[in-house]
Amino acid sequence: MIHAKLNLKSSSGLRKGLATLGALVYFMSISVLAAEDPCLNSLQSNMDVIVNAKSDLVFFLQDHSAVRASLVGGERSSLNLFPPTKVKLTVGEELEDTYLLAKLVARALEKLGPKAISTILDLESRSSLATAYALERNPKHKDLQVLALGHDRQSLMIGQANVGVVGPGDRYRFLQMDMLDFIEAYPFKKSNLIVAAPPAVPYPRELDVSQNRKWSGGLDGTRYIKKILQAQMEPGTHVVLFWPSLSHPLSILPQIHSEFEILYIEATETSMGRFTKDPELFQYLNGLRNRGEVIFDDLEADGLVYNNFGMFLKKRTQPLKIK
Repeated sequence: MIHAKLNLKSSSGLRKGLATLGALVYFMSISVLAAEDPCLNSLQSNMDVIVNAKSDLVFFLQDHSAVRASLVGGERSSLNLFPPTKVKLTVGEELEDTYLLAKLVARALEKLGPKAISTILDLESRSSLATAYALERNPKHKDLQVLALGHDRQSLMIGQANVGVVGPGDRYRFLQMDMLDFIEAYPFKKSNLIVAAPPAVPYPRELDVSQNRKWSGGLDGTRYIKKILQAQMEPGTHVVLFWPSLSHPLSILPQIHSEFEILYIEATETSMGRFTKDPELFQYLNGLRNRGEVIFDDLEADGLVYNNFGMFLKKRTQPLKIK
């Protein structure tokens, strides 16, 4: 299911296609009425921004041959990477995200020969199940080491216990350190595979407090993503980057295109998690959506849906000039 292209001939694809057509008809109706009502004129302006942002994103994905898929309405039980009785997720870790990241890292290792890299740098390791799964699926990388980074001791202990049960625990080192401090101190090399699934949910200042640290990517969700992309990095360094369409994609994608070759990209529809349904946070996200900084859909049958992007990147020798 992860690598299945969206097919409008399927019932799901047809339903979404009709929903999009219905939305366009609605937008046209609003446009006609907007000239007579200032409130509707403001609503029309917001809708124009939302549609334009979504269109720009779709064109980018098409230009880079993105694989489109969906986990909306899927069975969570089918996503298990390892027997659930043997492993644990960390607090706030979503099974869907870990599953998609694990498949992405495994795919990256399949493409890289065992002599190409010596160390995986997992910048937000959480349960460490993503890298453990990828190593299990790629036995040719038998000497590959993993440095698993985490900001809190409890998450690192869960990851350490997990790889001790299901993975080659002797190939892991665990480091408690803030991701931004690590990026500043550690220049990335070609012999590293950078695995990055940073906190990336936009949070307003009044909600960006310690208990939301596991999810908050700052005011627009890009706090960590931009720092990763701007990190000191040798040309030819490979990066696995996993992030949501809630993180101002139209400001991130040009930077990725300029600084990196995009070797592979997938976009997977995912239902909004329990943390993004908080009323205060959703009000903030909806405001960002009206400015084109956050992209998600409200599908009548499936509720709130956004995209998770999985990217396999290679640092360019020279940045491209964006016209």
